[in-house]
Amino acid sequence: MHNKSLADAANTEKRVFRKLSVEEAHLANALADKTKQYGFKHWDEYYPTLEIFELDAAAGELFGCFVDEKLVSIITVSFSKEEIEDVLAVSAGIWSKADKPSMLSRLCVDPDYRRMGIATFMMRQAAIQAGQMGADMLWLLVATDNADAIGIYISLGYTKVGSVHIWDNDFYCYELSI
Repeated sequence: MHNKSLADAANTEKRVFRKLSVEEAHLANALADKTKQYGFKHWDEYYPTLEIFELDAAAGELFGCFVDEKLVSIITVSFSKEEIEDVLAVSAGIWSKADKPSMLSRLCVDPDYRRMGIATFMMRQAAIQAGQMGADMLWLLVATDNADAIGIYISLGYTKVGSVHIWDNDFYCYELSI
């Protein structure tokens, strides 16, 4: 990455947050694959996959952050009944009551663009999108060993409401009322 890209990544005015199309799902998958090499132990060859990103994009729930037209971060803002039920199956009674919760998931930032506030930017933009889509509560799971992400969520006002063991990993449950 060259200096201009670094400067642009740090400049929030140069960031473009938008939905990804099904045709762009391969970009999200490539970014996730790159991120898997940097310690996301719960991300492997089975998760997440191109098929998952295609489904997210088809539902209008896959978002990305672009810097200089390069995808540098992704997040899913999901209202999928299946996704929420998967989590509720192991965490019922943990979450606050919500009429229309949104599950935030699959957040990752290109390792070359970390420590520039992009994850915080993505979380704020995702909250705006979820609110515009009718959400009253944001839910997310974070691996218990992901201290950086936990710090971001706490700084944004998320509350830890419990912990679960799912998909062979330990996660904290965080939520934010919107």
